[in-house]
Parts: sequence; structure tokens; C-alpha cells
Amino acid sequence: MTEQSLPGVRLTAKVETLIKEQAGRGQVSVSAPVERLLSLLIGVRKLSVGKWQARCPAHDDRNPSLSVSQGWDGRALIFCHAGCEHAEILKKLDLELRDLFVRKVGKRVSPSAEDPPRLTVEHLAQHFRLDARRLWENGVEDSDEGVFIRYLGLDGKPLERVRVRVAVQGAGRFKWKGRGPISLYGLNFLSVWLDALSEPFLVLVEGESDCWAAWRHGVPALGIPSVSQVGKIRLEFIERFSRIFILREPDWSGEIFVESIPRQLSKVGWTGELFEIRLDRAKDLAELHRQDASRFDIRFRDAIGAARKLSLPTNEYRDLGRKPSRRRGSKRREAEQFLRRTLASGEWVPLDAIKKAAEDQGIKWPTVRRAAKSVIIEKRPTGFGSPWSWRFVYGPLPRSTALPTSSKTSTVSRRAFSPLPTVKSNPGPPFPSPSLSRE
Repeated sequence: MTEQSLPGVRLTAKVETLIKEQAGRGQVSVSAPVERLLSLLIGVRKLSVGKWQARCPAHDDRNPSLSVSQGWDGRALIFCHAGCEHAEILKKLDLELRDLFVRKVGKRVSPSAEDPPRLTVEHLAQHFRLDARRLWENGVEDSDEGVFIRYLGLDGKPLERVRVRVAVQGAGRFKWKGRGPISLYGLNFLSVWLDALSEPFLVLVEGESDCWAAWRHGVPALGIPSVSQVGKIRLEFIERFSRIFILREPDWSGEIFVESIPRQLSKVGWTGELFEIRLDRAKDLAELHRQDASRFDIRFRDAIGAARKLSLPTNEYRDLGRKPSRRRGSKRREAEQFLRRTLASGEWVPLDAIKKAAEDQGIKWPTVRRAAKSVIIEKRPTGFGSPWSWRFVYGPLPRSTALPTSSKTSTVSRRAFSPLPTVKSNPGPPFPSPSLSRE
């Protein structure tokens, strides 16, 4: 690469050599701005070296239309094929234009801008108008890196993975520390709520701050760290709760949150009444508490009374209440059921997403590949040099029928497949508001 290939830009010999080496290997390391941007987007799919595709947060994007690429100097480049402006996209992600560029090394800045004050539990308590002592009792503590938010299991013991909060607001205010699986926040209180409530119900919220506000007013809330962690919901957590309420936040992330949870509840085999609640003039429970703590109970009861009932999507392959067999071949049958559930929509699913879902459920990838031979799955690359995608078209073949060696599947005996229906929101009948204990 020479200076003529980049008009107006003069590269040092060291940078030019580095770019040549990376171009020769066909690999480019992901810069910090691009990595941060991709972590905030949903439906990210890698197209080629230094290029990705995701769902645009600035509009109702069902088919990913946001292109993300990395510039020669590490800057993040975005373009929405639906016509959304850059300012709209960055506003939805709580970013600024400067966040798309690599921070210059050697530029002198003031100490206040370079080293912001470390976040403490007192800062969080003051911002959310909560009692710092209560936060400490719930496993929130100060550290050199920020505020440690410890997750506890059903038995009340702390988990290995700890969430660290480094800022009150803004993108990148959270990070994970330690090893071990990510779980839900508030599992140690499930048994307490089941004993205290005459009609057990549960409110699913996004994040820990909503849980702090809900627990302050006696509301049984279970926190999901982010929209991408909805798959962490397990039947043993929720099977004794007859009613579940999903708190929908007024943004695109809240919409995906409400769409994902019913599918997960149906997947794990939960059967009960499911409702969606929205708050009036408040984004979430934490903001509802900050606005006026004395009217929290009244406003929350109003939201419960106006809740809309959701229907769980049907899944003909769901195995309710039956423990997996430990006989020979049970792992393969479990992998077959996993493929039917994962590819039930009939849409093309990236192979990387299938591998990640199998890893989350503890299914080894070689077992999934063997199970894929028992069902008819179409496979194709998404583009030149891009990863493959799978689509589940038909049900399992009979045991005596082998998969055809030819690509033509019209002569193979097949069973029609019915994809998962979409979640329909119907207004539910009025029901008594839950009793809330005031502190």
C-alpha cells in the first residue's frame, strides 16, 4: 500500500507495514469503536473481513439493513440501507459521533476528562434515590474497578460471574468479571416470594436497577441482564409462578425483550398466564421510583390493571415435564430436538448463531452435526466468503429412510412442517391487583 492508494493521507512506515501484513493474511483486528458498536447492536452477522450486518435500532428493522465496517484507521463506519440518518442511529444507541473514532494517543487532556471519578455504591444510591445500606445487603459493593454487583443462586450462594458497573449512565457502563455462566438477578428471593404471596406472580425486568426499585416496594421482580440473555430463563426458576408480567420499555430493545420471552417460556415448558405491562410517563421501574416514590404503588397497580395478555407460541416438539433419557443415543435425540426448536421458524439462521445456542445449552457441536443427518436441513452460504446458514424445512425422516445423496429432495418422503406462530397480544380480562407490601 502506497500513499497514492490513500489520497491526502500520509502513513508512517510502521503503520503501512502493519496494514500490508494484515491485508496479506486476510485478517484485520477489530478496533475498539467497532467492537463497542457491535456489542450494542442486535442480530450481528459477519459478512466478510471488516464488514458486518445488523438490525438498525432507528426503525422497526425485521430484515437486517444496517451495514457496519471498519475504516483503514480503525474508525467505525455505519450505513442504513433503509435511509436512517447517522444521528438517529447513534441516539438510539446512546452514542456520540466521536465514539465512532479511535482515540488519539499522545493527546494531552485534563485529568478530569482522562480519569473520571470512580463509581461507588453511594453514587448509585444517590442517583436512583435508594438506601445504600439496602444495596450493600443485596450484594452490591465498592471495588477498585467500579461497583461489583454479585449474582446469587437459588441457594443464596454467590456465583462466580460478577457484573461490574463503571458508570451511572451511557453505553459501556457494564462489564463482566470472572468465569462461569451468566444467570438471572434475584434468584435467591424466589422462595421468599412464593411463601409471602397468596397468588404468586413474577415481574421480569431488564437490568439490576429495576430490581432494586421493585424490591424497595415489595414487588417480586427477577432481572435479566440484557435482551441477549433471555435464554437464561429456566423452568426451575419460574414453574411455581402462575402469572408472569413482562415490563416493556419504550424503545426498540423493549420490543425485542417482549418478543423473546414468550418464545423462551414456551421452549422451557412453562404453562401459565403471561401479561405485558407498560408504565405511564416512565421508562422503567427505576425511573418510576425516582419520579415519586410515594406514588410508586399506585402507579404500578394502574399498570398491572391495564396489562395486556399474551399468548404463548405453540411448539409441537416441546417435551413437557419429561426428563431426558440417559439411554444410548439420548444425546443425539436431544440435539435433534434442539435443531427443531432453533430452526422452527423456517428462516435462514447463521451457523455461528446455531453453534452459540448449542454451546449455551451444553450440546456438543459434533453431536449436532450427527443429529442434522436425521432431519432435512438446507444449507447455503450467505455470500462469497461468508459463513453458512441453515434452514429447517421438513420434519424427521422415517428411521428406515436414509438421506438422499443427491441435492434433489423432491423424491424423499417428507412431512409438512408448521412454523412457530407469532405472539399475539390480546386484551386480557381484569384481575385483582397484587398486594404490595410498603416498607
